Amino acid sequence: MKNQRPTVAKTRRGNRVYRNKFRRGGEVHYAEDYSFRIKKEGEHHRLNLGSNLETAKKLADQIQAFLSIPSNGFAELFEHADFECVPKPRIYLRRRKARQVGSKTPESEKIVPLLSDVIAIYEANTVHLSRTTVINNLNALRHIGAGILGLRNLKKSAKKKQRLAWRAKVGNVPLDELSIIALESYRTRIIRAAGEDGIARGKAITTLNTYFRCAKSVFADRVLPLYDAFVLPDPIPLRQIKPLREPSRRYVSTVDVPMIIKEAHEEFWVIDENGLSEAGGRNSSAIDRLRHEKIKFIILLLTISCGLRPKEVSRLTWEQVNFDKKQISVAVTSYDTPKARSSEGSVDVSEPVLQYLREFRDNFGTQPFVVPCGSSPNSNPVKRAQGVFRELYGWLREQGIDSDTPLYVFRKEAGSIIFDQTESFDMAAEFLRNDPRIAREHYVGRKKRLQIEVPGLADLS
Repeated sequence: MKNQRPTVAKTRRGNRVYRNKFRRGGEVHYAEDYSFRIKKEGEHHRLNLGSNLETAKKLADQIQAFLSIPSNGFAELFEHADFECVPKPRIYLRRRKARQVGSKTPESEKIVPLLSDVIAIYEANTVHLSRTTVINNLNALRHIGAGILGLRNLKKSAKKKQRLAWRAKVGNVPLDELSIIALESYRTRIIRAAGEDGIARGKAITTLNTYFRCAKSVFADRVLPLYDAFVLPDPIPLRQIKPLREPSRRYVSTVDVPMIIKEAHEEFWVIDENGLSEAGGRNSSAIDRLRHEKIKFIILLLTISCGLRPKEVSRLTWEQVNFDKKQISVAVTSYDTPKARSSEGSVDVSEPVLQYLREFRDNFGTQPFVVPCGSSPNSNPVKRAQGVFRELYGWLREQGIDSDTPLYVFRKEAGSIIFDQTESFDMAAEFLRNDPRIAREHYVGRKKRLQIEVPGLADLS
């Protein structure tokens, strides 16, 4: 019986060479050639070393020894005469040319970039934008690339390794694959998958419009000169896609705000140390667990009474709370940049809310943030106190607020209350620090309803 070739082998230096596994016709097969994975300075490649095992093992050790020299990189490796037999990966060739952005590149040497090339340049040169804006724009581009590639979207529970693997696959999509036909097909497929449910279709259209709007920003006019080394489509398909008509954004209140506030007060505020659960962790002290519960009520108050966004609440500092003027200042701080210029401003705070803030500050306040966090108070993570917000979201859903982000429902409730009190969408927009056009879409209406008195109908009763 003929001996089968090994699928995996170790070299004398401990390197691993292997035959790539794949499925065909429901059966597992292995490639003829041996591969070798190696990484240096953040760049990694899978190299094809041929079908001879001993030759492949020898080559793997030579490559590893060559790259162990600090001055040697992949550019030197693939240009060296000893490694002419090793095929140069196409991804390597594209990435190497993509790095030549600092100089003018002749048209004949320009290449079609990968999404990862575009993402790297955009991320490195958009320091004038907030970190949140950059992340949203790049994630939108990745989602579109994944949709065209046929990859499933990542789950929120995905681990870091899964996220990196998903991004690597999406990053290998050439930009020229994002053609008008491919983009329209992707959009049609998503809407068709939503079925005939009007609400589901409306959500799908709104999400798609958001993806395309954010992804267009990666190819904004002020960013295009950075892609000088690339062959960009002319015109760029992403900039040609027109948004679909979205469903009405008119907000109709279905939340019993007084009841929710009363229940939250009893659940989170009127408690003592004896009634505490394991909130905040088993190793937390009683005072920490008490603070962990009471801050949920404070978060709810800041949202409904001040119209603050969840991110603004999580990064709010005590310096921004002016108890004398009865105002909260939403502005650029060392820890946060507001969503837009219109988002900056001062919000008036009622005396009852200030009393709760004073009591919380005097008993549990920690500097510099209003909302305490388990991490160092001086740290500046992308997301703060997410454990507290997740627990509050879960409790709000139990109260019947069916939304992925229940606190945004209370922000809309705040705008709705202002509009009912003033009959002015301008004042609602000013309170929420929104564009007046958005406030008009959400809250414009009549305080006094127009009702038709049908002649003779009252006489029938």
